[in-house]
Amino acid sequence: MKVCFAADVLKEPNAWGSLDQIVYHFITGRHLWDINDSEEIEKSDWIQEDIQGRSGKRNLETLQKYYTDSIYPRESRESNLHTITLIITQQVSGESNKTLRPDDAISYLNKPAYVAVENQSSDGAFLDAMIHAFGRTELSDAQTEGWWQYHQMGGFGEIEKQVEYLRTLTMVGPLRVFVLTDSDCRYPGEVTPTIKKVKEYCDKVGDVPYAILRKRKIENYLPISALFRKHVPKKLKNIYQAFLSLTLEQQAHYEMKKGFKKVNNHAILSGPDEHKNLFEHVPKRILDNLCGGFGDNAWEYFQSERDMITEDAIRLTGTNDPNEIVQILDSIERLL
Repeated sequence: MKVCFAADVLKEPNAWGSLDQIVYHFITGRHLWDINDSEEIEKSDWIQEDIQGRSGKRNLETLQKYYTDSIYPRESRESNLHTITLIITQQVSGESNKTLRPDDAISYLNKPAYVAVENQSSDGAFLDAMIHAFGRTELSDAQTEGWWQYHQMGGFGEIEKQVEYLRTLTMVGPLRVFVLTDSDCRYPGEVTPTIKKVKEYCDKVGDVPYAILRKRKIENYLPISALFRKHVPKKLKNIYQAFLSLTLEQQAHYEMKKGFKKVNNHAILSGPDEHKNLFEHVPKRILDNLCGGFGDNAWEYFQSERDMITEDAIRLTGTNDPNEIVQILDSIERLL
């Protein structure tokens, strides 16, 4: 987050200890010092009263570094980190949750942001792989530092309960929660119960950004190169070869873990007509080989085949929105 010190706290001795602690976050890079007037801060009572002390020297050095960096910015990828601005002031506005008193700000700035998912293990492995594939080093480092973390919600029927629980942990300041969910779509354009629930709640509260994957589930984002195995049972080889013969749209809505059901040794297409129509021209031999899927632990490929999961490979899996993953990662960055 960007943090701005209002003029009133620079004059209030009771606030200075809190400001000293907040400066530590600027040094570590967890939060960014938003400086409106460096001279005003340098000449403030807060700095001048302790100009020879350890805290005073550290604060002044940090101020000068941030001011210099603002004049000579580094050339890097356009980052969405530090897009929320928090104002530290004695005069807190009841109309805004982006103004906090110094003591409240210390507690708030120490807390992590959350990415709420259905299953922390599988969804976390998916997002970690995407972060690696798209070169989001800052986001990865922030996670390692504990500045953001996953929150397991269980089923998305619990979304309201779980997000409101996270809201109680925040207490003051902007809520920093992002929700990510599978769509569970068996065909393009299906509006599933999951989609309805997530959209209804997040749109209602208005302060919880979210993303609903366009493909059926996270496993549908596994690149072909990550699914291929040389030393696997014949059944999995058959599934792999059959999967290759599907169109990108069919691959996006195939049930990757369990595949099609089999009755009397043949695939049965169940579910809505739109799902059946999506696969109606696939030869029966291919459908039969797609029974059983890649297994309940297919998500583990996001971990074991990390080197195969690159940005180019992800884009080749096909999607109606080529920037879908980029936008998801951008949304997580905006929480920090």
